[in-house]
Amino acid sequence: MITGAAKVDILRRGDPVQQVKEDLSDPTCIYIGLTPNMSTPEGAGKWQIRRLENKDGVVTTLFANDAKYNCAWTLRSSYFPPCEGNEIVPGAVDTNVVTTPTIQWLDFTVQNQEESLALPPGTKRFLIENVGTRNVHLAYTAGDSGVAGNYYIIGPSNAHFEEEIGSPPTIYARVNAAIVGTQRLIVLSWA
Repeated sequence: MITGAAKVDILRRGDPVQQVKEDLSDPTCIYIGLTPNMSTPEGAGKWQIRRLENKDGVVTTLFANDAKYNCAWTLRSSYFPPCEGNEIVPGAVDTNVVTTPTIQWLDFTVQNQEESLALPPGTKRFLIENVGTRNVHLAYTAGDSGVAGNYYIIGPSNAHFEEEIGSPPTIYARVNAAIVGTQRLIVLSWA
């Protein structure tokens, strides 16, 4: 909560904020700068700067110079005590951004034999494509790809996509028809 001089300064300021800068280089301790002019230089003392810090799950907001528009963006860290953040500030980073693609495949050589494939650690989304000629039963629990299990079917030339997964699963799959030629699932995943 903002009180005292900081609250008075915010209430009396009638200029609209036209420029916002964020420093997310340390996601446990982020800086936000506001200024009423689009052409305000970063070194000019016309910025309001605040720091959000997450320590042990408690997010604290600190304002530089009583939240007045008299700070330089280039000196932002000098207005505050050392950062003690040890957890990411909520919203500071997109936890679903992917950076590492992986390609795997799962070949079937024996009819009705369950095969398994563990997705790489940190997987956030995946695509499974059936490039064979037979339906594939797919499940997330060993044994469920069988006739009486909890599975879903990926038909020939079809794919299944999932995203925003919490922990990467192991997939279990089987082909319940005679194997002819190459029967393969291609699995694309992104961590």
